Amino acid sequence: MGKKTGIPSLEAVDLHCVRGERKLFGALNFTLRGGELLRIGGANGSGKTSLLRIACGLLEPTSGEVRWGGENIRRLQAVKISGGCRRNSGGGSSTSDTPMRSRMT
Repeated sequence: MGKKTGIPSLEAVDLHCVRGERKLFGALNFTLRGGELLRIGGANGSGKTSLLRIACGLLEPTSGEVRWGGENIRRLQAVKISGGCRRNSGGGSSTSDTPMRSRMT
């Protein structure tokens, strides 16, 4: 975890993303601490949306991991989901379906 600001850091550790047979990015590393921003740019199809989906835990990276407060977000989601999160009766998503949303805002 980064500098103690009271806000956990978001870390990408050796992220790789391959979609189909196309490598979008590899060996991507960054750390964002409370109050910091990251600008993501690139051409269509370069992996911007895939990176954001990986960072939010909506897409699993080919390899590497994303950490929130030092914990792998996939483990955080598994703990949150096993703790009773479920879909609402209407079949749509509720905010409990996306555990990172409440932790990141």
